[in-house]
Amino acid sequence: MRLLTLLSPIVLLTGVIIGTINIKKNPRIGYLIFGYFVAGLLIEIASRYWGQVSDAKNNLIFLSVAGIVDFLFFSILYILFFFSRKRIWLLFLSLPILLLLFYMMYHKVVWTPSGFDAYDKVICDGIIVFYALVSSYDLINGKEEIRKDIMRVNAAVLVFFSLDLLFSLTTNFLINAGTHFVIYFWILRFVLLTTLYTTLAYTLWQIGKNRKH
Repeated sequence: MRLLTLLSPIVLLTGVIIGTINIKKNPRIGYLIFGYFVAGLLIEIASRYWGQVSDAKNNLIFLSVAGIVDFLFFSILYILFFFSRKRIWLLFLSLPILLLLFYMMYHKVVWTPSGFDAYDKVICDGIIVFYALVSSYDLINGKEEIRKDIMRVNAAVLVFFSLDLLFSLTTNFLINAGTHFVIYFWILRFVLLTTLYTTLAYTLWQIGKNRKH
């Protein structure tokens, strides 16, 4: 399990390197994905460090932080780059949702494993899944130009965040249940998360190769 968790920061670091090389070839979306990799890498490093030095000896707060980063990134990605201009109003709707997420994170009753919940992350995951479904619907019904990069990202997003939505609903159980029982669920989440990061890194690489994107 410890070895497997090392894959995530390695893929994130790879994405940062790819972004550094290719970002100027298509700065609009390139900077966005590059920023997501940088934020993800910083969260990985900070969460591992915090889990060692904090009095509570856990890094549960970073689940909520990562959820907000995911919400911001995929909201901008889908609304500005994957959706048609007719849905630009969703950006204005995202602001009160973002404020709600900060409020929920700040007012959590406890950060201890026994009382931790991830309902704020449920909102993040649910909205991201909604974005991916709407984008897939547009592609299937010919409302958007068929693009392999969007289809690839949609598939990775739907698989990971659909599963993560279930994880967020049952986070308290998965944290407090016996390790021998839940270890396989956490391994599956790490594998799918790494797959999502790999898909975005590959997309960033392809963007650098093709200026038309």
